[in-house]
Amino acid sequence: MKLILVLSLLLTSAFSTNASIVYQVERTIGQGTVTGFIETDGSLGILGDPNILDWEFTIYSPDLRNGPTTTINLASSQGHFIYGSALTATATQMKFDFNADQGSNSIDFIGVSSWCLNCYFNFPEQEFISFSASSVGFAEAEVRSGNQVIAEFTPVPLPPSIILLSSGFIVMFLSFARRIM
Repeated sequence: MKLILVLSLLLTSAFSTNASIVYQVERTIGQGTVTGFIETDGSLGILGDPNILDWEFTIYSPDLRNGPTTTINLASSQGHFIYGSALTATATQMKFDFNADQGSNSIDFIGVSSWCLNCYFNFPEQEFISFSASSVGFAEAEVRSGNQVIAEFTPVPLPPSIILLSSGFIVMFLSFARRIM
């Protein structure tokens, strides 16, 4: 009986690890778009810079200085900067509160071009696609308000074959454990 208890604890811990979450981004900003992903460490609630493990976006705007489409990512960028407590995550959504204290709460993903939320003091509660990392000018801008979903995670269900295989192993183990005891 103790063996069964130990096995159940091991299986529970194996399936309940705090795995990373990859949120899909599909934003329309003016005539432009930002599509891609943000990978977090799996933390829920308020997120900061350390919680972001990876990201990549394809930015489109007819007004970008380096061509209408560019891809920026963590590996080749100047980084990402998250200030304040306006960025939060649930198991299925990443949200940004555009009404949070502007200037103290912002996100900026910087590359050849950049995607920015609440970044410019003169333009509160706005989402931007910027020309370039060295320019404060923007190609696209949209006024936003409230706590908005900026990315979503859709869990992929386990295939039935994996569930059946796991169930078979558990039944075999339990019958083996019963014989030992």
